[in-house]
Amino acid sequence: MKMTSLLICVLILGAIRSQGAEAPRPNPVTSFATEEVSLVGRVDVANLDLDGLGKRFLGSAVSRPPLLQSYEGLKKFMETLRRAGAKELFVLVDLTAMPGYPVLVIPAGEGVDAAAISAAITSRQGGLPVSFPTCETIRGAVVAGSAEAIATLRTAPKKSRADIAAALESSSASPLALAFTPSTVQRRAFEEAMPRLPDAIGGGPITSITRGLSWATLNLLTQPNPELHGIVQARDAESARAIALVLDAGLKSFAMAFRTNPKLGAASAAIAQVAPQQNQDRVNLKLDLAVTASLVTGLVSQAEEAANRTHCTNNLKVIALAMHNYHAEHNTFPPAFTANKEGKPLLSWRVLILPHLDQKALFDKFHLDEPWDSPHNKSLISQMPRVYWCPNGDPESLRTGRTTYLAPRGPKTIFSGSTPVKIQEITDGTSDTIFIVDVSDETAVVWTRPDDWQTAPNLNLKQILGHHTGGAQCGFADGSVRFLPASINPGTFLNLLTKDGGEVIDVNEF
Repeated sequence: MKMTSLLICVLILGAIRSQGAEAPRPNPVTSFATEEVSLVGRVDVANLDLDGLGKRFLGSAVSRPPLLQSYEGLKKFMETLRRAGAKELFVLVDLTAMPGYPVLVIPAGEGVDAAAISAAITSRQGGLPVSFPTCETIRGAVVAGSAEAIATLRTAPKKSRADIAAALESSSASPLALAFTPSTVQRRAFEEAMPRLPDAIGGGPITSITRGLSWATLNLLTQPNPELHGIVQARDAESARAIALVLDAGLKSFAMAFRTNPKLGAASAAIAQVAPQQNQDRVNLKLDLAVTASLVTGLVSQAEEAANRTHCTNNLKVIALAMHNYHAEHNTFPPAFTANKEGKPLLSWRVLILPHLDQKALFDKFHLDEPWDSPHNKSLISQMPRVYWCPNGDPESLRTGRTTYLAPRGPKTIFSGSTPVKIQEITDGTSDTIFIVDVSDETAVVWTRPDDWQTAPNLNLKQILGHHTGGAQCGFADGSVRFLPASINPGTFLNLLTKDGGEVIDVNEF
């Protein structure tokens, strides 16, 4: 994950400048590219405005963890390189060695502090999401990577990759460039794995791509307007024509797949209008950076939502398991709250299951005969276990000890008051009875407070919507977690809240 964040942030896609069929200028970095290297990223350290570019390209996604941490680290790393006199940074990737370390190459000419660069690369304090295990100065460049890769480069004969040199030359005016040059092994592997292209992107034999493609680049062009440019160098005009058709079909297929997504719809519509342009043996693409930024932001947001929903699911499963472990010890589930002799509620069930959440030390700190807001117990609110916080929730809730994981509270629910319930009393079936609901931030409560989500015949589903797009996460008494859509029939939802209502529930209803 950290290596993925590094590559995403360093190799932010950029634009391309066509140079015709001129022979490429020699590029010393290509001597570090073995035959297996197929991706090469180039960063113009001296001129790159990473701060402005990141905000423009990634939009609001740049402020979200974990991308924010990697982004801030890379800004720190770039500043270190500038102070050390570095002008360019190259990232060489051998896809067959992934997951693993790419090779970083930083030319170390006159005035470059190689020691400072090496320290930044091999130290977590340097700003990179990962620290590289090995870094040496080889043939006038600071080179970092795995120990095996560095040992190979140290003794390998100096050979220049003409395909990489040509790709980098075509993008020399861009502050960021990404070049792709498939190896013979990769071409063969693609042909064996997929002899024909999918019909959605044009069909036909895949050799039109694997044998017709020489190299491709994707770069950022900042002047006169920020644009994403791409170019594909084919072996001949016939190959370029085939590649253009595949690219056109692929772009339209991509746009079609996301056209109904509210976060990606506008960007998808713009992408559908992009038309690859063939110019003899080259194919050019151009896309406004605002569209690209919208697309990236939408994709990052979508990925973040999926990850957070999985995290939320795991939280609810852990809580449900703790409930069952409590039952195994006490022969009942915990009551909704404890109460004193006068019946005044004291502490929530969330406190009672702490020993089954590996939080016995925290549980022992509570004065169980005092209410949640007694001076002593109130001091423990800020120590809310992280398992009680949905990652899609308000971060401030985690600091202030407010949780959105509430039990349905009502006459026939499992958690109706200070009287505990045995599993045998759930006659509607544990798989059809809700344990816990992830409610909205507006409905959140202090985690120790004997308060939960009050059910009512006129059910207000808005109270449990807001954390996850299209519905809410619910933990059931059998330990499962299911996503209930916002479109669920309120009557069906009410039936799922009762433990012994006697309703017959069709699984197809939710």
